[in-house]
Amino acid sequence: DLSFKDDPEEDPIAERTVLVYMAAQNNLNSYAHYDLLEIEEGMKNIGNNHLVVYHDRAMQDPVLLHYRNGELCDSVPMDPAAVVCDPATLKAVAKRVFTDYPAKGYGLVLWGHASGWLMRNDTLAYAGARRRAYGGTNMSGSNVGAGDKWMNVHMMAKALAEVPHMKFILADCCNMMCAECAYELKDVCDYYIGSAAEIPGNGAPYDQIIPAMMEKETFYQSICDKYATKYNDHVPLAVVKTS
Repeated sequence: DLSFKDDPEEDPIAERTVLVYMAAQNNLNSYAHYDLLEIEEGMKNIGNNHLVVYHDRAMQDPVLLHYRNGELCDSVPMDPAAVVCDPATLKAVAKRVFTDYPAKGYGLVLWGHASGWLMRNDTLAYAGARRRAYGGTNMSGSNVGAGDKWMNVHMMAKALAEVPHMKFILADCCNMMCAECAYELKDVCDYYIGSAAEIPGNGAPYDQIIPAMMEKETFYQSICDKYATKYNDHVPLAVVKTS
């Protein structure tokens, strides 16, 4: 007795969806190009998981890139008027990604500049206080300097409170590992990963840490180990279990 299925079986739900949120309308613009090449190498080993990059570079319109099973599945043009350092943009992108690419767990990489809990001349009207900032965006689209608009970490936390709870946030930017930043973000993720110091411009070795992000249990340790090995332990990293 032979039976046939008319419709192909649905893909099982992914274990994890990770969003890499790249704020590169600044002097990190060239690094964004090389990190995307590393991402394209690293995504070959993510299996049935989702890796999504919000790629916002100087002098280019933002694009959403979706990778799964070692392939680029979608390349979606995004609103060119959106400001990557606007908390509303972060919330909208994260909501869209975690809705369109559901998984059992979620992760976020904050790619760009940051001041952690230091003072920053933040002139973004909707960002709140002029300190505790992430991002760095030139509203002119220039790739010169660190950017004239920033996102306040407190406002970031409020935006992320409206998206699905995340397994981790990796701050691939300077100065973001401190008790104050971890406390602000404690309710939106299980693990907070970052450096208390400045990091090199080319940041994380994405070809190595992207597979690590998809590990079920020890992802936070693997991310730190591979990051530290890349720079011979010269980049201080820490993990906070937010509970």
